Amino acid sequence: MKFPLSDFIDFLYWVKDQTEYYWQHFPVDQPVEYGCPEWLRGAKWIGMMEDEIDSVQERYSITFTPEHREFLRVLHTIDKKAGDSEHTFIFSRNWLEDDADIRYRLAAVNNEIREKVASNFWFNSWGSRPDDFDERMLVFDNQLKNAPKLIPVAGHRYQVADMSLENRPVLSILGVDMVYYGSDFRYYLINEIGQFLNINSEDNVAEEDKDDEWLAHVRDEYKHLFEPYDKTKLPDFPFWKNFVLIDWTNWANNTHL
Repeated sequence: MKFPLSDFIDFLYWVKDQTEYYWQHFPVDQPVEYGCPEWLRGAKWIGMMEDEIDSVQERYSITFTPEHREFLRVLHTIDKKAGDSEHTFIFSRNWLEDDADIRYRLAAVNNEIREKVASNFWFNSWGSRPDDFDERMLVFDNQLKNAPKLIPVAGHRYQVADMSLENRPVLSILGVDMVYYGSDFRYYLINEIGQFLNINSEDNVAEEDKDDEWLAHVRDEYKHLFEPYDKTKLPDFPFWKNFVLIDWTNWANNTHL
């Protein structure tokens, strides 16, 4: 199936076809950029029914974006679990079964940031940092209340579920450490599971391309699918963007945040 350039649902079915073919046919004894882990052999995606998605939204008091709903309907999760911590697949969470993990992920980001704020974490854009603990937490909670909701996608990846945004980015989040994983769901999926899409070349990587070794393995006709990343040119999205822009090498560079 040729890569669909525009229709998102066609894109999801392309991902489904490409990954399932890869998991069925590629050898297990190849380097990771070519091979298929043994436990993933023959894996299939398990999509959700519309009423199941509705039920999940009601159960957890969340609202999936339209593109997240389509992802759940076509892909969602796979029918295999690795069984150990060394071999995992990012889309192993089942929204119909993994209640404890889902509830943990829904609360984790807010709880972890609040812990940091309770000690010394603060952005200047939130206003002057109150010395009084209760007042400080109240100011932060008001900021958080007005922030776009984060909806778990896979592992510790979350989508900024702001319906007012034209493109809703996906972030990788561990506490206050947030990494931009794609400006929309399509770029995110390409970035997340590109190694399983059967788009790699077996040609040797040129020495000048070694700095970007993963992309260097991608066949030329597919390289345009990957989103260029420039931290200085990220699109605007409320509240959470400041976390992505943090310079962890020198906090003095963060006074504008």
